[in-house]
Amino acid sequence: MNSAVFRAVKGIAGPWLPVLSPVFVSLCAVSATSCVDVDGGAIELSWTLRTFEGEVISSDQEEACRRAGIESIRVCWRPAGAGGVDAGAPECAGGRSRTFACGDDRGVTRFEVEPGEQAIWLEPVCEGGEMAVEGTYQVPAPIVRGVAEGAVVALGAQLVEATDGARNCPAAGCTCDF
Repeated sequence: MNSAVFRAVKGIAGPWLPVLSPVFVSLCAVSATSCVDVDGGAIELSWTLRTFEGEVISSDQEEACRRAGIESIRVCWRPAGAGGVDAGAPECAGGRSRTFACGDDRGVTRFEVEPGEQAIWLEPVCEGGEMAVEGTYQVPAPIVRGVAEGAVVALGAQLVEATDGARNCPAAGCTCDF
């Protein structure tokens, strides 16, 4: 700091300047940060799209999503039953989901997942918000993880198998109708 400026500031603040400066900077730093609401745990995941044959649809994630007709990936969760995942097909319900742009290839929920054992799974969502055609895509079975308040559950990379709409779709149809 220029010594003339320091003398001018010191004259205004008096002998307290060396003591107040760190306190002032600390108070400014604390007030400048924002808080995050923590109402449970969070889920972090990433995904990649492949064909049922294991081929990369496109090396560019946004292009792969476009060719498959998938607009977004929804992560869903619900409390796991006593023996793990309840019988029957899992359904996203009751606000227990978050949707991320497919081309982002990753997402993190807010701290909103209830603590305890949760079954977590993915669903591809087609352009316009339509659900993907059942039987034309495959995602991992629900994964049961313990969720703790304020902690992030990392699912790692998840594989979404889908049809490549730029090629011929199988007899079952395309993942997302074009």
